[in-house]
Amino acid sequence: MARLHIYPHSEPQQDLHIVADPAALRTLAHALLSVSKNPNSFERVKFHTSDGHEYTAMIVSGVSEEEWQDIPPAYAKSTVPIISTLEDYHSIRKELTNSKNLLSTEFSKP
Repeated sequence: MARLHIYPHSEPQQDLHIVADPAALRTLAHALLSVSKNPNSFERVKFHTSDGHEYTAMIVSGVSEEEWQDIPPAYAKSTVPIISTLEDYHSIRKELTNSKNLLSTEFSKP
């Protein structure tokens, strides 16, 4: 179980803290290197919190200059940046999930 916590800064010029076990650091490093090689990509990596809950880290590359201008800083109240790469991913995932559910329903009819 790879455990990783990222504690964002809450105001400008404060420190961000990444606390992790070695396995989580290797997983994060691999994902960062993978995304850094492709200017328009993302990686989804599963980690666990110290109490055992699983979560997914989304690592995104290829943010346009216009998007950088509109992304709220990490210390803003909004914690999910609006980036076209992430919006595309979530839209496609939703479509695939809906299609899968529709197919499941069709095949389960008597």
